[in-house]
Amino acid sequence: VRFTVERVELTGDGLLLARIEELKQRFVAEGLTSEARKRPLPHLPRRIGLVTSGEGAARADFLKNVVLRFPPAQILVVHSLVQGESAPADLIRAIAYLDAIPDVDVIVIARGGGSLEDLMAFNSEQVCRAVGAAVTPIVSAVGHETDVTLCDLVADLRVSTPTKAAEAVVPDATQLTAHLARADVTLTRALRESTARRRRRVDDLTLRLGGGLRTRGSVAGARVGGLTERLVAAVRGVRMRAPTELERRRVALERATGTLLVETRARVEHLAALHELLSPARTVGRGYAIVRTVAGDRVLTDAAAAHAGDALSIELRDGRVHVEVRG
Repeated sequence: VRFTVERVELTGDGLLLARIEELKQRFVAEGLTSEARKRPLPHLPRRIGLVTSGEGAARADFLKNVVLRFPPAQILVVHSLVQGESAPADLIRAIAYLDAIPDVDVIVIARGGGSLEDLMAFNSEQVCRAVGAAVTPIVSAVGHETDVTLCDLVADLRVSTPTKAAEAVVPDATQLTAHLARADVTLTRALRESTARRRRRVDDLTLRLGGGLRTRGSVAGARVGGLTERLVAAVRGVRMRAPTELERRRVALERATGTLLVETRARVEHLAALHELLSPARTVGRGYAIVRTVAGDRVLTDAAAAHAGDALSIELRDGRVHVEVRG
């Protein structure tokens, strides 16, 4: 049988795989799948957001294992379609809702396995970009071990099953308690040993300080004795010189006081004569007059300062004359 092939086209899974590969290469080129941009998960999240189908084993497996591992964990479940044409928009809405809640520290997207067509919502460009743009770290638990979606590559962490997702986001309470108990024992031992070392150190320093104080006390006693003898000798010398020195200083003080009194009297007499010479009364006595305004008693020094109608007082040698300015 012979036939001629005019065109080969992908169809079914082959066509889907080709589209997925093309989109994957674009994500890689943009750095969307780079490990460098992926964030670590919180060690002990306050609240976990779960995006999954309202019914299905994935939801039950995740919840059961989280409660078994860490009973105090808080989980906020947002139901979403996980396959079909409407699934991408529903998944994007659920991711955005959880990402906007401040106390949600990690988001888990979970669903069970299925055919390539069933998982295509998680190969949607819009869903993958929503996962990459989220502020909250995202764990992708989609499909089984062999199922790898583009959402797995973009998420901060990819796990094979919802059970593995539970192990990734919360610690095992039993192991955590045991670890804390061991840490408590280790810390208590370290504190006890540190306290013992410091106590020995303090005892050693106390002994050394006592010896040092005794030595310094002996040296200080000898030094005080020597200083006492020198002080007594100095006081004795001052007593012997005091009368002579006191008389010398008394004579010097009397001499300085006499000189100061003479200089002060001469200066006072000079100032008094100067005051008498410059006194306004002396000027008036020589035949001059002083003109003042009645209002304010202000001395006029030039004619321009007087105005018609002003009341003035003219001080003369033997009294004052009150006048009114006519012009």
